[in-house]
Amino acid sequence: ISGGERDFRARLDVDGKAEAGSGTRIRFKASYSHMSEDDIKSELFLLSMVGIRKEIKAIENAEPEERDSLVAMLWKKRDPTPDTERNEFKEEFLRRVEYANENFSGLRPGYRTDMGRVYIEYGPPDEIERHPFDPETYAYVKWYYYTHHSTYTFVDKLGDGDYVLWSVD
Repeated sequence: ISGGERDFRARLDVDGKAEAGSGTRIRFKASYSHMSEDDIKSELFLLSMVGIRKEIKAIENAEPEERDSLVAMLWKKRDPTPDTERNEFKEEFLRRVEYANENFSGLRPGYRTDMGRVYIEYGPPDEIERHPFDPETYAYVKWYYYTHHSTYTFVDKLGDGDYVLWSVD
């Protein structure tokens, strides 16, 4: 995300064969002009969690070769320490997306689930209350965010582990 950064993991086994998906992380740059439309749509969905509608529309409507610089500007504007190489805001956002994908994925990527989106926006809840087996109701989970004075209730209506946002108090 941003500037087309992508992670690729590969591991060489004893026979010298490459195995994707595990091992050392290698970073390389990929340009929006080389991304598929599906990848661009996914990236824009993620960026919409960070950017304002005007910024996202500009990226969406830009020529592929212009998108990289627009995305870089979006991140730069949110960098708490713009005079350093690191962008802590972006790093934390990407960490949360990775966590959401690892912990809330099912039929769709974790960042596209209700739990994933709330986690990405607010981070880990201060307290979690789980109700997996309640004969009177659906399984549900409550996330408490004390600093935001809010409680998010997620319900598993279908019993398939996909908890949807039921209420925000």
